[in-house]
Amino acid sequence: MMQSGKQALNERVQFLSKVNILKELDHYEKFKIAEAMQMRKVEDDEVIVKEGEPGSEFFIIQSGECHVYKQVLVDVTQCLLK
Repeated sequence: MMQSGKQALNERVQFLSKVNILKELDHYEKFKIAEAMQMRKVEDDEVIVKEGEPGSEFFIIQSGECHVYKQVLVDVTQCLLK
């Protein structure tokens, strides 16, 4: 069954309420973020952010996991988060 736009928006606000870094925001601020949110599915091993490249997006992982790597020396990478 398709969700109404209002129901989907309310679900996004509820989801944002569970994100630790956003807990201090009031309901209106979470609502405004929820309005701007877009769901995006990524494939295994897809790079979504690359160190050194300009970024214009903010990602919150709803389900699954990601790996974060940082280049510490030329041609050496270190896994920071799994």
